[in-house]
Amino acid sequence: MKKFYIKSKRLFKKLKRETHNVIKDSILIRYYNNLEIDEKLIVVESKNGKDIGGNIFYLLKELSDERFKDFKVVLPIRKNNLKNIDKFFLNHNISNIEFCEVGTLKYYKYLFSGKYLFNDSTFPSSFIKKDSQIYVNLWHGTPLKKLGRDVPRRAYALGNVQKNFIMADYLLYPSQYMEKHMIDAYMLRNLTNAKILNMGYPRNSIFLNDEARKSLKFKLGLENKEIIVYMPTYRGALTELKSQEFTEELKSYLSAIDSLLHNNQIFYVKLHPFVKYSINCEIYNHIKVFPEFYETYEFLNIADTLITDYSSIFFDFAVTRNKIILFPYDESKYSEEHGLYMDLEDLPFPKVYNPQDLINEINSEKNYNDDEFIEKFCSYEDIDSPKYLCDFIISNKKDDKVHIKEIKHNGKENVLFYSGNLAKNGITSSMFSLLENIDLDKRNYFLSFRMKKTRRYSLTVSELTREVDYIPINDKNNYNFLEALAYFTYYKLNKSNSAIVKQLDKSFKRNIKKHYYNTKFDMVVHFTGYEQAITSLLRRFDTKRVIYAHNDLVEELNTKKNQHFLTLKDAYNDYDKIAIVSEDLKEPTLKIKGNMDNVYVVENFISDESILEKSKLPIHFDEITKSNVELDELKDILNSNSHKFITIGRFSHEKGHLRLLKVFNEYYKRNKDVYLIIIGGYGRLYRKTLEYAESLECYSRVVIINYMSNPFPILKSCDLFILSSFYEGLGLVLLEADILGIKVFSTDIKGPKTFMEKYNGLLVENSENGICKGINDYFEGRISKLNIDYKEYNQNIHDQFEELFK
Repeated sequence: MKKFYIKSKRLFKKLKRETHNVIKDSILIRYYNNLEIDEKLIVVESKNGKDIGGNIFYLLKELSDERFKDFKVVLPIRKNNLKNIDKFFLNHNISNIEFCEVGTLKYYKYLFSGKYLFNDSTFPSSFIKKDSQIYVNLWHGTPLKKLGRDVPRRAYALGNVQKNFIMADYLLYPSQYMEKHMIDAYMLRNLTNAKILNMGYPRNSIFLNDEARKSLKFKLGLENKEIIVYMPTYRGALTELKSQEFTEELKSYLSAIDSLLHNNQIFYVKLHPFVKYSINCEIYNHIKVFPEFYETYEFLNIADTLITDYSSIFFDFAVTRNKIILFPYDESKYSEEHGLYMDLEDLPFPKVYNPQDLINEINSEKNYNDDEFIEKFCSYEDIDSPKYLCDFIISNKKDDKVHIKEIKHNGKENVLFYSGNLAKNGITSSMFSLLENIDLDKRNYFLSFRMKKTRRYSLTVSELTREVDYIPINDKNNYNFLEALAYFTYYKLNKSNSAIVKQLDKSFKRNIKKHYYNTKFDMVVHFTGYEQAITSLLRRFDTKRVIYAHNDLVEELNTKKNQHFLTLKDAYNDYDKIAIVSEDLKEPTLKIKGNMDNVYVVENFISDESILEKSKLPIHFDEITKSNVELDELKDILNSNSHKFITIGRFSHEKGHLRLLKVFNEYYKRNKDVYLIIIGGYGRLYRKTLEYAESLECYSRVVIINYMSNPFPILKSCDLFILSSFYEGLGLVLLEADILGIKVFSTDIKGPKTFMEKYNGLLVENSENGICKGINDYFEGRISKLNIDYKEYNQNIHDQFEELFK
């Protein structure tokens, strides 16, 4: 009864959540479909409503000018910031701004109807820009720290930033350096139609305003003071312990600095919100907190010296030609953890590592030449940059201070591959092998995957060759009530008619635009062939479409229940081509499709040279690897003279791991000098497999590993590879084992069958007795190496692959 109650409660919560999502999505979709564009509405947003400073502040200031009095300017803001903003804007004579809370329906109403959209970060992933809207993205800083695809652990999550850049009509970059790194890091070339605006940052205009500088110093009574501003980078330490370490270290530096400053020097410190309340500046004589009631650049304009470390603010402040000092006391550690686009040694600014040297630099004359730096990074800066920007975008007035250019496309075909979650499984291996063996210069290849599902395998993304770009997409599709009803009827009740198809078409086509905007693809390839929502989504692309079949999906329908027959049937009859990886998959494909029209055999490439190289690397457990033996114990096993059997495949029913364990247990009773190693990745049966192994007499001779990015050093050290599957697509690991000189045998099943017969491989009955016979054949020397010329093998597959494009 208790279990029923808990299950019912969870179901109710899920239903409530889904209902809420459908209600909200229905409203947003109505806004997207029906709201007319208001030609006099300007929406200006900063960092998802968390900020109002920087470029956005100076843009708002310009929009307060009389010439924009007929426009409505909306500033989305976080609820907790609303109280103080009115006063802040009144103090700066900005009065024509309407505030709205980020994320509310009112916010989305403005977002879907505003003619002009400005953002220094990103709009939500649920937003789709209408073609008649004009979107300008003024990214919030010139990058010193690496970003986008250049940050290995976060590269998988760049999707919404990339999409915003793709959606934008204009991308504002104040230097060629920034332009290059932003386009490369977010892989925009060949994806976006946005134009580049090379012009000054609106926020840097204040640095060229001497009158504003003198006025503020006079107002604050600081005319005779030397103003020093310290803006250290937040270290990104999310744990309490690391934040405390950073705070204590900073306190010790500030105490030392305070004791060395002169009476005419004021040292303002601007800290990240996460740590600023941990430091009490009232205990110091010369150190003060950076004032919050002034916009950052407005107050920084009175500084005689800027001290920072890894903050990109020095790119902006340099235009003042005032002194900049770098204080990167943890340079090697920070650079290793975060990555920088340039070596600090290449900057003209002096670097110091302790308080005494810092004071010496503060008290010295500026002793470096920054002409070359300013020419490279500040050549577009102008006191009237905000004016030029607003006049160009809103009033359509062109000025020679606004340099416009297109992001050049290379003219090649764009091909989109949906790659799945990049888990370490056979499909991912075949994807990487394909990319290693095709001519990547012939076309522009893009991989696409769902961000949330790929998070666990984030480092796999960073292993992609730089010749291949990628497009991470949000996991969620949006749909209204009618579409939700169509989803339910189609996927749950397995019914379809013209009305249902019409709703599904509308939904998926809109979500294509949500995920990929207006990017043109000449071909879309559903490489995994799995995930019913993705299968249905990619099917709606208005271009050539190919879907792969890596497995016997009829068997999966019957055994795992993880497929949806109606989705497969409609997809197989609608996609332009179906690529099956083995001759043996023709029969199940026919059962689903009803005919063999447009079915092509495209076997999986095998990267023999890459496999050999990877097998030479040290055995390594990844962060997410789980193993029932320690690494050192595993190495001892592999170095022993015992016979070592191995199988590699996801922890899933069709791989036959449980029956292999049962057979091995019986064999172990007769011969104790053997080991069985099972390496798996994605799959739900890991825990069940481990528990079953623990119940067996042979457990001490069984190694079970969940996830390894490089299993080849282990595979190379084994004696026999066993493919114990109930059904397969091909079983690519058979070839990988053969390349490493390991003897192999497979159960006699569709997928491996034709392949093994062609290359003189051993097939055994698809049963426990069959697997037992294969092990006996190994000991009796009756297993020969496969007879494969891998160069010729890959060339044949290359020809098969190219057939898909004809």
